[in-house]
This record gives sequence, structure tokens and C-alpha cells, in this order.
Amino acid sequence: MDLGEHLKKFVSEVQAISNDHPTIEKTTGEIFKKLTADLGETDRLRFQNEIFGLGPLDLLFADEDVSEILINSATSIWFEKSGVLFRHPDKFFSEMSFAKFLQRLSIESGFFVTLERPAIDGEYRGFRMHWVHENLCGGNPLLSFRRHPKNPWTLETLLQAQWCRDSDVEIIQNLISKKENILVVGPTSSGKTSILNACLQKVEPSERIGVLEDSSEIQLPNQASFKLLTRFDTQKILPDIDLSELLKRALRLRPDRIVLGEIRHNEAKDFLLSLSTGHAGSMGSIHAEDPQQALLRLEMLVQMGAPTWSLQSIRRLLQLSLKYIIVTGKNENSKRQLKGIHQITSLEQTGFCLEKIN
Repeated sequence: MDLGEHLKKFVSEVQAISNDHPTIEKTTGEIFKKLTADLGETDRLRFQNEIFGLGPLDLLFADEDVSEILINSATSIWFEKSGVLFRHPDKFFSEMSFAKFLQRLSIESGFFVTLERPAIDGEYRGFRMHWVHENLCGGNPLLSFRRHPKNPWTLETLLQAQWCRDSDVEIIQNLISKKENILVVGPTSSGKTSILNACLQKVEPSERIGVLEDSSEIQLPNQASFKLLTRFDTQKILPDIDLSELLKRALRLRPDRIVLGEIRHNEAKDFLLSLSTGHAGSMGSIHAEDPQQALLRLEMLVQMGAPTWSLQSIRRLLQLSLKYIIVTGKNENSKRQLKGIHQITSLEQTGFCLEKIN
């Protein structure tokens, strides 16, 4: 009998006594002990995880080298390790045990995916979680878990990891000390948050940094700084609080610099307005492949928040607010690497003029 058959037997015996047995929990333990008596230690632990834990995910969550876990279905699980994506050789024993895992996940995390709120972001066991309801996915829910780094990156560790050169570190340190506003650009899993963490390690200890995020990933550089997190109540009991609202609150808390974890929506307008009126040395990140694409995305996001503004006004605001763009990505070996540091030199009728300075 394989482990899947053990599970069917276990469920069948538990269901047979669940309606009338007064000590169901004790009896469940007895059934588990009986059914696993013929199993080796490895199989017994795996069977236990399927019933009481995270099934095939327990080993992935415990592996510190696994940076991301992706679930497409009960039988299609993927993970990222050292920047490379692998298919997990293990799977859930059945759709029923997968459904039980999702139920335990909801209870433990406090996040519930529903038809009314079919996608959520949250925190779970040191990972940033994103969960999409099966109604949007053609039958199977989609989940991703991205591990928060326990030790934030510094420019020195990025240099040791061959992310950049000595001259690049000098340029970035100079931009931070001169309080230049910086936009970090890169595709998914390219290290944008790691770079923000590294840059923040170089600010003066006396500076007060206001960090605004959807999920807590950026480390505060000192005790004078503060962090605000968005709130999205899946049960719609509490009002949602987005990044635009957090920006308004943050400005009243006297930050010297503002750091926006990732610009995704119309908070772009409020962020750029904040930078254009002060808060020198602020930073933010945006999903894009290159600086031109990043600026185009910012234009579009600002238009979402200010549909009556002209394109020329938006570009003028961008020119007043941002000066330097750090682009990160991955090389042919899937290793994170600095792609360039660019300066916005001027605004012409046709758009922005950029100069690569390294």
C-alpha cells in the first residue's frame, strides 16, 4: 500500500467513527499509529505532514536556501533555489488533502480567499504569500510564497556576491550621501527589495526613514525610523488602507526620507508629489525591464491617479522628482546582476534623455 492508499484508509476509518465516538482526537491518533506501524521513519513523517502539516511543502519551508515556493495545483509544485526554478518531486496525495491544507493555511494565516475577494496578499511563516481563488484560475487555486531574507543585504555583500563592481558601490554610496532620489527597477525576483535594504544600511543613523509596504520586507535602518503597512480585509469588516493613504499618514510623521516598497498603482502620483516638495534621498522600486520602460509605467500609473493631467505635466513632475535609476536583473545563469545606473539628464519634446553613468 502506498502513502496515498494509507491516506484513504485513514480518512475512511476516521469518518466511520467521527459521528459517534466521544474521544475522536485520541482515536485519530490511534488510527494514525496503527496505519503507520509498517512504515519507515521517512514515510511516517511524510504521512504525518500530509495529515497534520503542510504535506509536500514542509521540507521546502524548512529549507533556508529555498527563496520561493509556487503552487499550481495539488500535483504541480515548484520552488526557486539559488535563482533557478525546479519542479518539486513530491505532491499532495489527493485533492482532498490539498483542500485540507488550504483550510489549515487560511486558519493559521488569518487570510480567507472568497469569490468576493478572489486574490489576497499576506504573511505566512516568514514568507510573503499571494493566493488567487480557483474561480480566476480555471479550476485550481494558485499560491506563491516568497521568503523574507533574515539578514538584509548590504552593498558590501552585494559586491561579494558579484552583483556589481567596486566602482558601482562607490556611485551608489555617493548618491545616498548626496540624498538623491533613486528608483530601483527590475523584473520579478531580480533583487529590487534587496537593493533597497542595502541602500538603507548607508543612511545616517540620525535620519528618520518612513518605509511603506504591502508586506513587511524592508528592514528599518535605525530605531528612529518607522514602517507602515497596507491593510486589505478579506472579510470586508475593516476598511482597506492602500499605499496612497499610508503616504498621507507618513508625511505627518516627519520622515527625512520616504521608501516605497513597490509602486504598483495610483500611489505613484502621491509619491512623486512628495518627492517634488521635499524628502530628498527617497527611494522606491517598480517592476520594469529597463529605465525607459520604468518611466513609461510611472507615467501610466500617475495618469491612473490624475486622469486630467496632461502628459507633459506628468513628465515634468517626474523630472522634478527623480534623477537616478538603478536597474537590476539576471544574467544567463539566472544570477542577479546590476544592469546599469542611469541619470535622467533632461526632458525633451520626445521624452526623457537618459545617461548611463557606470
